[in-house]
Amino acid sequence: MRKRFICIITVFCILCTFLIGCGSKENKTATDTAKNTKEKVSSGENVELTLYCMADDVNIDQYIAGFKTQYKNVTVKKTTFDDSAQMDETIKTELNAGQGPDIIIFTSQNGLDVLGMAKKGAFLALDDKMAEDVLLEEADYLPGTFEAGKVNGAQYVLPLSFAIPFLTYDKTADLGFEPEAVISFEEYCNAIVTDIERLKDNKNYATLYCQKYSRAVVEAAQVFEVSREDQTAVIDSKGLQMAMDEFARYADQIEKVNNILTAYYKTQTALPERFTFMCHVSPDITHNVWAWENLYREAGKEEMGLSILEKADGSGVSATVSRYGVVTQNAAPYAYEFLRVAMDAYLESNKTAEYGMSLKKENITSQIEHHLESASNYQGIQMQGLTEEMAEQLTKLYDSITEVVIMNPVVRKMCYNSFAPYIYERSKTYEECYSDFEQKLNLYAGE
Repeated sequence: MRKRFICIITVFCILCTFLIGCGSKENKTATDTAKNTKEKVSSGENVELTLYCMADDVNIDQYIAGFKTQYKNVTVKKTTFDDSAQMDETIKTELNAGQGPDIIIFTSQNGLDVLGMAKKGAFLALDDKMAEDVLLEEADYLPGTFEAGKVNGAQYVLPLSFAIPFLTYDKTADLGFEPEAVISFEEYCNAIVTDIERLKDNKNYATLYCQKYSRAVVEAAQVFEVSREDQTAVIDSKGLQMAMDEFARYADQIEKVNNILTAYYKTQTALPERFTFMCHVSPDITHNVWAWENLYREAGKEEMGLSILEKADGSGVSATVSRYGVVTQNAAPYAYEFLRVAMDAYLESNKTAEYGMSLKKENITSQIEHHLESASNYQGIQMQGLTEEMAEQLTKLYDSITEVVIMNPVVRKMCYNSFAPYIYERSKTYEECYSDFEQKLNLYAGE
């Protein structure tokens, strides 16, 4: 009996050793792969990273070039998509199958709920890598940069660039308010109403709100707050109604604005003469302010004014992330390092492309200084550098940013679809559309 017992114990121990060995083998293999990859890089052998992005994302090549200077033996294989829906579907299919690239860079064109996917385990939490990163200092970035990409307290997303709605206007024009570096969303909406009433009978004069006006107003209002952790949705109903009413007013003016744009598109200097103020959502604010300041001068305006929009609840200015990156669960080593290089990139602009604002404060300062010295000739216009006054106002503008947010594309589309009958067709009342949106939003938050 004793011998039989000893045999059973022996067999049990052998089985345990075997099972533990099998369990640790997978972890050991992953660790060895990472170690071997890094050893290959240090020994001069090539390592490959795979990256998915939109084809028109002009920043990617700058990211890759910057990464290559630091990690010379790591090759980045870029796969681009012309259609955002195709990219979204490909990513979902591959990730569900346990495949996919090492790195994905999303822009505002993509419609995936990235933070929701992170919560379900689609992407790698980056906290450990960030803790080991001796060069990472959160104080070097805009307030809230890293909070924007967290889910359940863990960092899954690294924001790469941002945009904010801003106004340019003729300082001599009477807008009905005295704008400083920051104006309230309510003042902005009131100014639109006043301007439409004042200029509605003048076919040669109008306010150019923005070619992407709906995005500008929603981002300025920041009317939605969805918490997927505690399954709640909060709507700033006052801000939402203001935003939708302005969409509707804008829709009424689209034909008039388009006629003016068509008449003057070949002569950009005429635009500042024809519009009281303009709302922009620019991926490179400093570059655009420099360009518009020169157009205002050429149009005979003495000074251009500059403002950014405060959120509808008056709680400050949000920088809305326009580009962000994730690392997939089975990513090869150096995927995180690629995103860190991208996040710190100093992005350059030229006449044909706007590359976006970095979230690193040092880079913002560098871009302002660069545009102080910028001079060129564009369509016969002698483009001079920013004035000192405008450079100071840009600095003040950036210092006004109090948080960084990632807009949920699912909720944005949901809002647009719910309110389209009110904005464009007037086939439903605001209250009917609001009820539809509220129901969809609460259902989404509770999923």
